[in-house]
Amino acid sequence: MSAVLAAAFLFTNADARSWTDKKGRTIDADFVSTDGTNVTLKLTKTGKTATVPIDSLSPKDVAFVNEQETQEPVDSADVVDMPDRWPEKVPGPKNFRLKEENAKDKNRSTYIYKTANFRFTSQKPLDEKAQEAIGRLYEGTFAAVKRMPLPIPRVKSKRRPGQELKALLTPDMASYYAAGGPQGSVGVFRSAMAQTNKRLTEKDVQDDMTIVPFTALGISPDGKLLDDKIDSHTLAHEITHQLTCLCNFRNSIWINEGMSEYVGYVPYDGNEFDFTGAFKNIREAAMVYEQHGKWTLPFTIEEFIDMSQDTFYGKGSTDPNYGHRNYTLAAMLVAYHFHLDDRYGLRNFTNYMNALQRGTAPDKCKKTLLGKRKNFKQLQDDFSAAWKEKGVNIQFKE
Repeated sequence: MSAVLAAAFLFTNADARSWTDKKGRTIDADFVSTDGTNVTLKLTKTGKTATVPIDSLSPKDVAFVNEQETQEPVDSADVVDMPDRWPEKVPGPKNFRLKEENAKDKNRSTYIYKTANFRFTSQKPLDEKAQEAIGRLYEGTFAAVKRMPLPIPRVKSKRRPGQELKALLTPDMASYYAAGGPQGSVGVFRSAMAQTNKRLTEKDVQDDMTIVPFTALGISPDGKLLDDKIDSHTLAHEITHQLTCLCNFRNSIWINEGMSEYVGYVPYDGNEFDFTGAFKNIREAAMVYEQHGKWTLPFTIEEFIDMSQDTFYGKGSTDPNYGHRNYTLAAMLVAYHFHLDDRYGLRNFTNYMNALQRGTAPDKCKKTLLGKRKNFKQLQDDFSAAWKEKGVNIQFKE
């Protein structure tokens, strides 16, 4: 047993399963997997994983591990460290219900609903179940993003009356496109931000809103909930754009899309966001391109970080998967900093976000991602090596 793990056996936490070794030392941790000889545990105190010989455990714990062997095994490639203070499961808040603002207006042509942090304009009235599904998703996403230990100004406190974030709900795709929704999409965040080199404030953002058709919410054109299986990936992605729009991401397309994709990949069951499943979903998305040999990239990681919006989205490219692949790569780069780059990844990522918000010049800003590394070639090699251990082989341009 390693010295680090032996030290960890000195700590306890009443909320997790308690494990005991043959010397009587205890540790609180979750079972992850076993190969019949060793057991992998996720330590409650640090969120890190550790491997322990089964024969070093108490008879009770050995019996527990043997019972787990009969269950479906967890792919070790999906097991990652969670940074300190990183959320695991975030339940939706209690204040998610919509309140109709203009119910007394018998001649209204639009229907205004509010939650604690959002103001919804709907072109059709919504039944009670539809209101609940919308409120849960929007307020749940707000709560999930707020729990991430990152400098995101819009989620630091409850919105004041009159400052709720706006959402437009359309009954069909025709009205969605007419409102500015892009062809082929099922949700969009639209904003007109002032061009400034200083820290953005609410005054710099005009008419920002998410636009969502009823169909993406499982709602019929007449406002009734038909299906509670909401496309949470797309909608959580667009809501995250709205929540992070004061982070000054507009000059850094990879983090703008990568952050929103990361939150989109967090599993949502209609009640809570489960951050422990985000990495697994991102890895599965990456494996799709791995199987088709799409991870031989025509750019370096530094060129990807510097990439323009048009290039990122694949404008002018003959490869139909170019833009989709870049979305996945951006999510992988975000996940790398959160889960694969030890304790320095989150710190470097946070420093980068802070530099963006201060309006730091792009060349100086991106260097904060290096941390103690000397150049982007080292970051590129470390990124590729970490993902190779997870079964995804990425070849950047040298």
